[in-house]
Amino acid sequence: MKTLLRSTMVLATFAMLLSGCARYQVTQPLEQSISQPAPITIGAIQDQLPPETPDKKKPTMENIENFSTGLLKQLVKQKVAMESFSAEGDARKFEVRGSILAFKKGSGAVRFFIGFGLGDAKLTTQLELVETSTGTTVFAGNFTGQVSDWSQTTGDKMWENVAKDFAKALKKQEKNLAKIAKTKS
Repeated sequence: MKTLLRSTMVLATFAMLLSGCARYQVTQPLEQSISQPAPITIGAIQDQLPPETPDKKKPTMENIENFSTGLLKQLVKQKVAMESFSAEGDARKFEVRGSILAFKKGSGAVRFFIGFGLGDAKLTTQLELVETSTGTTVFAGNFTGQVSDWSQTTGDKMWENVAKDFAKALKKQEKNLAKIAKTKS
């Protein structure tokens, strides 16, 4: 009984440690509200992988286009970005720009047949929200996605997770600013 209880405690502690691992790190916190929902477009997502990386080990243009679409979708879902807006007007406008810092395509077959972390797909990006009129970065961070589940054969889930984490992190920053403003008044 003691052994079972001890094993359960060790597993619970291990699970808590794993769930506490952040998938992103904010490098430039939001200092001023962007007045939600804001007019946000998705700009260039650039490949910053080492030049010696073979093309077959780089994300495809389709991956990057789908990621850009997913970013806007998640920002709208979090009510941070407008679904559509006029290019004219006095409202502050923003653009999400980014870089792919690390990419590992992984293999669904290896994840399925072997497992144990082999065949994982991984993605690390640096994303920033830039005010277009000034070129000032108002929010930025490094975001990581990973797929280790054998059922995710294409690795699309890691791109989706990165987009979701970026939108949620921006929303969280906006909420923190609202709380600070509320306590000051």
